[in-house]
Amino acid sequence: MIYLIFFIYSILRGLNAIFVKKAQKNYVRSVHDSIYFTVLFSLFQLIFLILIPPYNSYTFKFNMLVYPGFFGIFFCVSYVLMVNALKEGPTSLTNVVYSFQSIVPIIVGLIIWEESISIMQFVGLILFILVLYLFNKGSYSQGEDKKRVTPKWALLASLSTLTVGIAVIFTKQYMLVFDGFIKEYLIFYNIVVIIISIPYLLISKLKYNKSFITDRKFILYTALPGLFTDLTNIVYMYYITRFKSAFFFPLVSILSILSVVLFSWIILKERISKSAYAGIVLSFLAIYLLGMK
Repeated sequence: MIYLIFFIYSILRGLNAIFVKKAQKNYVRSVHDSIYFTVLFSLFQLIFLILIPPYNSYTFKFNMLVYPGFFGIFFCVSYVLMVNALKEGPTSLTNVVYSFQSIVPIIVGLIIWEESISIMQFVGLILFILVLYLFNKGSYSQGEDKKRVTPKWALLASLSTLTVGIAVIFTKQYMLVFDGFIKEYLIFYNIVVIIISIPYLLISKLKYNKSFITDRKFILYTALPGLFTDLTNIVYMYYITRFKSAFFFPLVSILSILSVVLFSWIILKERISKSAYAGIVLSFLAIYLLGMK
């Protein structure tokens, strides 16, 4: 059963990345649009969380707000950075780098959760730097358009990975304290994302007359990732404390990479250079080493 669950998890992660890319490519043109997309994304997550079973009564306590609150802040920043990284580079490589978010919890696990790191895991961390270098030297194409991977893309993708990695720390800490209250956490953090983003959107609308995208396809491309994210988040949070950080985070990262690279090739017709493919292969090795003791 667990194999089926993680197989479905992998498929949903890949589809999630594809629809986010479609929204970015066809509609997102500015920081305002990126934040607007993130707010809608969180709003749809809230709606689907209410519709997705189980329908048990929720438990909301003030001391449960801290971890999802911080997660919401870092997640919001990370998602805006990732959407902008998608403007600068390929979907597959952006999500490969994004999957290295596991590095941050592994390092923090040494300090907060008193976990240990092996020589192999240290080598995996070094390989991650090499992967970034290979990606930065690579190129990619979508259809007939061939483009170079830029340092700006590498910076945006890396910062997005760092901030979401910090966010994940709060997820694991929350589940160690409030194990079982999964939907409450997801509801809290999405509310935080919306609350901290609305002031910026209002100011940009009133002061700079920025418009809000209402196209039906854009709404669809935002709603589906919201649903897919809810489903994968529930799986993610359920298992996050049932495995050690050095095994769990690399596992979900590899599953996401395989799915995203496959769907980017099939649906987006994305082609990447040999050096980029070498980076992907090394990323598998790096993530595998990160999971070793």
